[in-house]
This record gives sequence, structure tokens and C-alpha cells, in this order.
Amino acid sequence: MGFLTPMYELSKYLEWTRSGEVQLPDFQRGYKWEDERIRQLLVTVLRRHPLGVVMLLKTGNSQVRFKPRPIEGTHFSPDTAANSCCWTVSSVSRR
Repeated sequence: MGFLTPMYELSKYLEWTRSGEVQLPDFQRGYKWEDERIRQLLVTVLRRHPLGVVMLLKTGNSQVRFKPRPIEGTHFSPDTAANSCCWTVSSVSRR
């Protein structure tokens, strides 16, 4: 089985995050960005520069042995997250 490299608009990732479809793996560290890094990311997005890599792993099968957790700042029903097949996300970019 190979890897897929689909291209999605940023708005789609945000929609998935708000709905609980995209979550973090339980081992992923929390939010650590300073204000300057946030500003730089926004400038990158607004200028339509490439953003780097985001890895998504589809959960809900016996081979995935960690639990997803909501991304900080999202608010959705725990039932929504528990009953939907979600993706866990890990940024590969470490600056």
C-alpha cells in the first residue's frame, strides 16, 4: 500500500479541525508557537507560499494503537469525535 498525496485547500483542513474529524495523536506535544512564528505563518499563507508537510493518519483500525485528542481551541461534542473516523495530524516541519 502506497502513500497518497492529495492537495487540499487550507479551508478544508480548518473545517475538518472544527468538526473533530482531524485531531492530534495522544503523544503529540501541545501548542508551543510564539507570536512571531504565528505572524510568519500568516504571511506565508497570505502570500500563497508552500506551507510544508502535514502527515495525516486515518484511525479506527486495529493497527493504530494510540488515541486521538482534540486540537486545542476546538469545541465539539465528545460523541462526535468518538463516533467519527478521524485523522490524526503531525507536522513534519521542525524549525
